[in-house]
Amino acid sequence: MPKLSTVDFVLERANAAMGKQYKRSWFSKLPPEAQKRLSEIKTAYTDGKFAGVSYSALCQAITDLLKEQKWPVPGNQDTILRWLRSSGT
Repeated sequence: MPKLSTVDFVLERANAAMGKQYKRSWFSKLPPEAQKRLSEIKTAYTDGKFAGVSYSALCQAITDLLKEQKWPVPGNQDTILRWLRSSGT
């Protein structure tokens, strides 16, 4: 049996300790309709349609939408801002 590298050993043990349940992002916890609607917002953000709107106002508006629809809300607005600025969904 080949010897595991130190990194592989620690990764294997960490995964076992977590029960191999990986943490899901707040976005992945949203229902498909919510993901679709928020993806439209992200596209509009990327296209510059929110130019002149402060980040805090935009993140608060997204938080309000999530709460109104009773969808999962991330722990803080920085999470929403990082998601908006990220290249993926």
